[in-house]
Amino acid sequence: MNLDWHFLLGGSGRISAASMADPLKNTHLKPEELLVREALQNSIDETITNGTGLTFKIQARRLSGQAKAKFVEGLQLRQLQQNASLFESNNNWFRKGHECLENLDDLNKPIRILEISDHNANGLGGKWNLGQSIQDRFFNLVLSITKTKKQEESSASQLGSYGFGKMVFALSSNLRTMVYYSHFPQAERSGDANRRLLATSFLPNFFDEAKELEYTGQAYFGIDSDQDNNPKKPLVNGAADSFFEKLGFSKRTQGDFGTTVIVPDCDFKISDLGKAIEKWWWPLLIDGEFKDKLEIELIEDDGTRYEINPEQREDLHPFIMASNNCKENFSKIKKADTKKININATGTDGRRSVRHPGMLSSLRLNKSSEIEHKNCIALIRDNLVIEYWDRAFREEGHAAVAVFYTTDKDKEAKKIITFAEPPAHDKINENHTRLTEQFGNVGSDFVRLTKGQISEKCRDFQTGLDKIESNKDSDALSFLDDMLGPLIKPRKKGKPPPPQPDPRAISLQKKSRTLSEAGKTFSELSFEIALIDEIETQQMEFEMTIACAVLADDVKRTDKRLKVFLDTEAHHTPIILEPGQSQTIILTKGEKFTGTAKSEIYPEWVISWGLKIDKSEASE
Repeated sequence: MNLDWHFLLGGSGRISAASMADPLKNTHLKPEELLVREALQNSIDETITNGTGLTFKIQARRLSGQAKAKFVEGLQLRQLQQNASLFESNNNWFRKGHECLENLDDLNKPIRILEISDHNANGLGGKWNLGQSIQDRFFNLVLSITKTKKQEESSASQLGSYGFGKMVFALSSNLRTMVYYSHFPQAERSGDANRRLLATSFLPNFFDEAKELEYTGQAYFGIDSDQDNNPKKPLVNGAADSFFEKLGFSKRTQGDFGTTVIVPDCDFKISDLGKAIEKWWWPLLIDGEFKDKLEIELIEDDGTRYEINPEQREDLHPFIMASNNCKENFSKIKKADTKKININATGTDGRRSVRHPGMLSSLRLNKSSEIEHKNCIALIRDNLVIEYWDRAFREEGHAAVAVFYTTDKDKEAKKIITFAEPPAHDKINENHTRLTEQFGNVGSDFVRLTKGQISEKCRDFQTGLDKIESNKDSDALSFLDDMLGPLIKPRKKGKPPPPQPDPRAISLQKKSRTLSEAGKTFSELSFEIALIDEIETQQMEFEMTIACAVLADDVKRTDKRLKVFLDTEAHHTPIILEPGQSQTIILTKGEKFTGTAKSEIYPEWVISWGLKIDKSEASE
């Protein structure tokens, strides 16, 4: 058994390994985002439907000493090192890979590895050297070049429709190298194999002057196959298990079906991968139908775990609120404006009719909100955020967010939108080549009309918010005066109100924001109060009144006043102030009195804070 690397020769019709990643280089996604979007989608697509559910795991390992030596020797990485001198020195595709190869023999310099695995998944069965069916999973993922059968033989919902999955793994490894190890159910199409292992590399293309041979940069590590098209074939069954253990990893037990991908020399932090999963997969993670059937484990190389919880993230919480309103029977409380998108479009049958490509739900943000994707729409298909689209809302309009769920009922509409996505599945483009090649002008017009209706509904929503804001601006001060006025009336009949402090006696700074905690939304006011230097008094006592008012909800104006949770340096634990209740504070010259006030709100409310300082009777 000749187990080593085979470097693919160049020639007519063969492209360089680095250029195979070109379709993914124009994406705005970060490499770690590309990885979790592609890897988790592959695993979801291949989940075995037996009621057990899917386990998706990413574990980082730092190999040094004998563990590194075992890995380097087993995978014969020195064969890559020997050819590295022939790579173009200015090739940025492999810049960090050179550093790793130069330090192969230094066992004190660790190689950081990602082990990405799924469990209760189909694994890489089928014919290893042909990709004529979706069942040929090994060939389709590991060996095919920009080819797949997913769109031809499965529903349009499966995102891995280009065959670029392997390049996503390559982009994640500084060595541009991956090891595929899989255990799958016995099947006639798989022959006698139910386990397979093969490694691949996508190196810079190079020219060997001594041999006068040009190489594409593609390399395959396995055993000789005696086939020109696929010169290396995978290790199978016991040989695959033994080799995987030789590299330093645990083999799969019988019946533990799924795939493990080893990504050597990967810099991605587990926390960044976890945040990326939350950012792009939150619709799946909050979906009651799926979240109990999916377990995600993320383990850093020091053993610490990242716990996935998108609902705790302030930047995602408004989108989740809008999403919940899209779902039937979620709540009778109106939390967002939800519309069915209707377009009058021509179908592939040539008939023009009213189509429903999806549901749109828009949500008001507080004016002070500064979340990353303010005034963006989360365009969602099959529980993945395709993109946070920033072209529908007016930038100068009231802050808002929205979610758009692509229909599951109109299969043709869904397939058209799917084909409008590029290889990275990171946008919906009505002019995308694959869309026009498959559907012509029918597809382009369908997507254009859909996006046009989304924009129109979003801007109508903003216009309504702007009207509320305009009304609020006209009477907000008088409203707060009416609300706070009774708070400073004399405590006893006939006694005049306490004198107001000299406006120059104190300085006051305050700032409000919206935040999420434990699945709830709060408006928070931070403040800082101090006696000015020019005042002669060293210490003064004041009555502080804080009011949080709801000036408008999502359907009407209101005058609701909320209770306030006050947290200051003077209190060990926060205290509750009911509407109209004040708090005595003492200001000392040269010191700042700081604190926060917080009220629970709905994200669509228009909130205004009032903070008033009165000199107390004790300071007169």
